[in-house]
Amino acid sequence: MKLAVYNAEAGEDSDIILSVLILLIKRVGWLLIGVLITTVFRMLMRKYYSQGRFFCSIHTHVTVDGKASIPKFHFCNM
Repeated sequence: MKLAVYNAEAGEDSDIILSVLILLIKRVGWLLIGVLITTVFRMLMRKYYSQGRFFCSIHTHVTVDGKASIPKFHFCNM
Protein backbone atom coordinates (compact mmCIF):
# COMPACT_ATOMS: atom_id res chain seq x y z
CA MET A 1 0.00 0.00 0.00
CA LYS A 2 2.99 2.33 0.40
CA LEU A 3 3.54 1.98 -3.34
CA ALA A 4 -0.04 3.09 -4.03
CA VAL A 5 0.31 6.13 -1.75
CA TYR A 6 3.61 7.11 -3.37
CA ASN A 7 2.12 6.79 -6.85
CA ALA A 8 -0.94 8.81 -5.84
CA GLU A 9 1.31 11.67 -4.80
CA ALA A 10 3.14 11.42 -8.10
CA GLY A 11 -0.17 11.49 -9.99
CA GLU A 12 0.17 8.11 -11.67
CA ASP A 13 -3.37 6.73 -11.61
CA SER A 14 -2.58 3.62 -13.68
CA ASP A 15 -0.19 2.32 -11.02
CA ILE A 16 -2.86 2.76 -8.34
CA ILE A 17 -5.35 0.74 -10.39
CA LEU A 18 -2.72 -1.93 -11.04
CA SER A 19 -1.80 -2.24 -7.37
CA VAL A 20 -5.49 -2.47 -6.37
CA LEU A 21 -6.05 -5.19 -8.99
CA ILE A 22 -3.05 -7.15 -7.70
CA LEU A 23 -4.39 -6.86 -4.14
CA LEU A 24 -7.84 -8.12 -5.24
CA ILE A 25 -6.32 -11.03 -7.15
CA LYS A 26 -4.38 -12.05 -4.04
CA ARG A 27 -7.56 -11.95 -1.90
CA VAL A 28 -9.66 -13.85 -4.47
CA GLY A 29 -6.84 -16.37 -4.85
CA TRP A 30 -7.05 -17.30 -1.16
CA LEU A 31 -10.83 -17.58 -1.49
CA LEU A 32 -10.47 -19.96 -4.44
CA ILE A 33 -7.93 -22.05 -2.55
CA GLY A 34 -10.38 -22.31 0.37
CA VAL A 35 -13.21 -23.38 -1.94
CA LEU A 36 -10.94 -25.99 -3.55
CA ILE A 37 -9.89 -27.43 -0.17
CA THR A 38 -13.53 -27.57 0.97
CA THR A 39 -14.59 -29.32 -2.25
CA VAL A 40 -11.83 -31.92 -1.97
CA PHE A 41 -12.72 -32.54 1.69
CA ARG A 42 -16.39 -33.09 0.80
CA MET A 43 -15.44 -35.48 -2.02
CA LEU A 44 -13.24 -37.51 0.33
CA MET A 45 -16.00 -37.65 2.93
CA ARG A 46 -18.46 -38.93 0.33
CA LYS A 47 -15.97 -41.55 -0.81
CA TYR A 48 -15.02 -42.93 2.61
CA TYR A 49 -18.35 -42.68 4.43
CA SER A 50 -21.52 -44.26 3.12
CA GLN A 51 -24.27 -42.03 1.74
CA GLY A 52 -22.14 -38.90 2.07
CA ARG A 53 -22.54 -38.66 5.82
CA PHE A 54 -19.84 -38.04 8.40
CA PHE A 55 -19.70 -37.42 12.12
CA CYS A 56 -20.88 -33.93 13.08
CA SER A 57 -20.71 -34.27 16.82
CA ILE A 58 -20.14 -36.82 19.51
CA HIS A 59 -21.58 -36.27 22.95
CA THR A 60 -22.97 -38.21 25.87
CA HIS A 61 -26.59 -38.16 26.89
CA VAL A 62 -27.39 -37.99 30.59
CA THR A 63 -29.84 -40.60 31.85
CA VAL A 64 -32.64 -40.00 34.36
CA ASP A 65 -30.49 -41.06 37.32
CA GLY A 66 -27.81 -38.51 36.38
CA LYS A 67 -25.28 -40.94 34.89
CA ALA A 68 -23.80 -40.40 31.47
CA SER A 69 -24.72 -42.97 28.86
CA ILE A 70 -22.75 -44.28 25.90
CA PRO A 71 -21.56 -41.47 23.60
CA LYS A 72 -23.97 -40.81 20.74
CA PHE A 73 -22.75 -40.12 17.23
CA HIS A 74 -24.66 -37.57 15.20
CA PHE A 75 -24.40 -37.50 11.44
CA CYS A 76 -24.61 -34.62 9.00
CA ASN A 77 -25.73 -34.94 5.41
CA MET A 78 -23.43 -33.37 2.88
